[in-house]
Amino acid sequence: ISDGGTEVATGEVVWNPGEESTDMLVLVSGRLVVTSTDGTELAEVLPGGSFGEMGLITGHTRFVGVQAVERSLALSITHSSLERLNPHNKDLLIKILENVVDLLAHRLTHTHHEHYRRTTPMQRDEKIW
Repeated sequence: ISDGGTEVATGEVVWNPGEESTDMLVLVSGRLVVTSTDGTELAEVLPGGSFGEMGLITGHTRFVGVQAVERSLALSITHSSLERLNPHNKDLLIKILENVVDLLAHRLTHTHHEHYRRTTPMQRDEKIW
């Protein structure tokens, strides 16, 4: 599935918001931060964590940035590698997609809870998207 490892030096940008998106990465070693378009740190990615799942599935441009806090190694799973896998091992493809959907649902739930925790009742009635 992996199209190869991506080595990233400390301080190096993995990707910027607005860049093309056709893959997700799974962090093998190191530490990365996910940042908003204004540079605000949104999350930390530790070994075993993945990021870029939306790009893998939709191909939409990146809406966050990712930067290495320390030397890191990540494995890439591309949209084209999933397409090649499809006719050969549908069970594995289904399992990968189920895991991605589960991860995205978890992140959405977490975001909703964080929004609720950080807002007033009046703000909660406003649309968050």
